[in-house]
Amino acid sequence: GLPLWMNILSAIAGIAAILAMVMLAFNALIARNFPIALLLGLLGVYFGWWIWRYVMHNRPQRFKADAIPVVVMPPKVRQ
Repeated sequence: GLPLWMNILSAIAGIAAILAMVMLAFNALIARNFPIALLLGLLGVYFGWWIWRYVMHNRPQRFKADAIPVVVMPPKVRQ
């Protein structure tokens, strides 16, 4: 996993980017530019999902190189 400070910074940067996209989408709605608002909304949802998975899979933890935790492994390897 990542060091705790890096994990926190990643989460803060992700939240800030999502909030910026939400504000831009809201401004596009006010301007009645619906395709741009939809695009920004969809990108915000996708980016939020992506940053959530990134932060959750890179939580700070200690492990030995020869015993990688199951939660870090890709889904097909976990089975």
